[in-house]
Amino acid sequence: LAGLAREALPLALQNLRAPCTLVFEQEGEANCGDDHIVAVNLTRPISPPNPSKVKAAFVQVATAYPKASPELVELSHFVGGPCDVDEIVSCLVLGGPGRGWTVVSKLSEAIKLATSRSIRRCEAQGDLAGGQTVKIRGLKARPDLNGEMGLALKFAPDSGRWLVRLRNGEGKQVKPENLLGLEGAHGRVYVFWGDAR
Repeated sequence: LAGLAREALPLALQNLRAPCTLVFEQEGEANCGDDHIVAVNLTRPISPPNPSKVKAAFVQVATAYPKASPELVELSHFVGGPCDVDEIVSCLVLGGPGRGWTVVSKLSEAIKLATSRSIRRCEAQGDLAGGQTVKIRGLKARPDLNGEMGLALKFAPDSGRWLVRLRNGEGKQVKPENLLGLEGAHGRVYVFWGDAR
């Protein structure tokens, strides 16, 4: 493949037959962000580098949804990378089905989603919200889980239980009366400023 024009490489790679050895070399000088992989320290939140962007996002959501309370959403800001440090690269909204979080690129969309997840949709869900940190308590059948911390993901009205993601990654279905709600009752968003590129 040495010496081939860049546009000829895809076809040349497709025509290779195993076994073969490929050696990749970087073009130009390397930097720490070439792979766009970010290591974020979630124990070291920062102040928002551009507070006006945060304020504008809250105003946008409050204007579009006047009956909601987006100003109650808890935002935690983190360094996402060394490039474009005044720009929001992504937002992680806690709660919801699947992994237990959703990644969105716009802060206003993240606030809107967090607000939506925090709304009490039925009496049976108790005083808990999607994305809220919870502590398990009062379980008789599984007393070993009492005291465990987790994240309330989604309330299932059919079973009358919250899907809770525990710290070890396990998912458990727990009745609201067996959960103590902690922080995040009005929705939570992790905001990442800067890119690794």
